[in-house]
Amino acid sequence: KIDPELIQRCLAAYYVLVSAEASSNLARYDGFRYGLDVDVDAIDNDDNDIDMTPLERRYSQARTQGFGTEVMRRILCGTFVLSSDRFHSHYE
Repeated sequence: KIDPELIQRCLAAYYVLVSAEASSNLARYDGFRYGLDVDVDAIDNDDNDIDMTPLERRYSQARTQGFGTEVMRRILCGTFVLSSDRFHSHYE
């Protein structure tokens, strides 16, 4: 018989690990070698893009247009989990 509390703990660990894995693996999709090829010059620049370099703008557009909301959620959660100030709260 499987304890329901064990399933809850396993599920929590699964989500932490999957998010971290997604974040580290999807970081390579930059629009140059992998991912969506975006023409940055054809896109209107928002006020938020003013401080971005052309390289950062290309990364942003390739990931915004190429990833769905669930993928972006996992990347953000994974980045949060992998950040150095959160390491001890999740892995120790």
